Amino acid sequence: MSDHPLKALIESADRSISAKDFDSLMRFYTDDATLVVKAGMYAKGKDQIRKAFEAISAHFQGKLKVRQGRMEVIEGGDTALVIMETWLDAVDESGIATS
Repeated sequence: MSDHPLKALIESADRSISAKDFDSLMRFYTDDATLVVKAGMYAKGKDQIRKAFEAISAHFQGKLKVRQGRMEVIEGGDTALVIMETWLDAVDESGIATS
């Protein structure tokens, strides 16, 4: 994984997601931020982003753990594009951990 300074921020955000601490998670987003959930699906602004994370957590029945794989940071001016592998670990209905 990259040693870029954004790594620590992303890992902290991941801990907030895993802990379902959406108040802390919102510190990482600006009021006009956009979260790309998947191609063609995005949330714009803190309210929609929070609702998206709450829905994702509910989908995984609150048992979601987030971690990062490979990460690439592309910077230009005061903007950084972070491209990364995100791993979602969860427990299924039978109690078996999945990734």
